[in-house]
Amino acid sequence: MKRWFALLLLLSSCQSSTDLDHPPTFRFSYDACDYCRMLITESRYAAALRLANGQARRFDDIGCLRHYLHEHPNESVVRIWVHDYLQERWLRAESAFYVQSNHLTTPMGYGIVALADSTAAESLARQLNVPLLRFEQLPAVSLSSFPQE
Repeated sequence: MKRWFALLLLLSSCQSSTDLDHPPTFRFSYDACDYCRMLITESRYAAALRLANGQARRFDDIGCLRHYLHEHPNESVVRIWVHDYLQERWLRAESAFYVQSNHLTTPMGYGIVALADSTAAESLARQLNVPLLRFEQLPAVSLSSFPQE
């Protein structure tokens, strides 16, 4: 019995550390946003990041992620993910297309959604009469910095 326990302990210690290339697991309606502390309830607006030390940060709104990044400029962020607004999947933040509008209702009211498909993103942006954005173009600090329609 002791041999099995020792073998199990050895095998568990040999497993790789946190996978920095995958978003953290979310427990929707249980995990709180690392910026605003509200419960994260809807996957389509969620965002996450992973630090070099393997720690994860979870957000209920892309706007909360942007605030967090602005307020923690010295953290060693390895990866950032956003959830696709239309499909049940995670996207690397730098590859997604973003639409921001006061007509989009998001958990904290920032009105930012991410989409993988450029055609769908362009269509939504056109429908809302707003520009299509990339991650580095998203407003970083306050609601007052968001474009008004």
